[in-house]
Amino acid sequence: MSEKLLKSQFNDLEEPDNAIYVDISQPIEVIVDQVRQTLGI
Repeated sequence: MSEKLLKSQFNDLEEPDNAIYVDISQPIEVIVDQVRQTLGI
């Protein structure tokens, strides 16, 4: 894929309405806990 095409693909991306946002700079245990809490599991 050319660089120009790749950039256009990223420019067209839309954020999903039901996304889960987590801070990936946190330790994996914290990330997993956040995701589980958000999903209610």
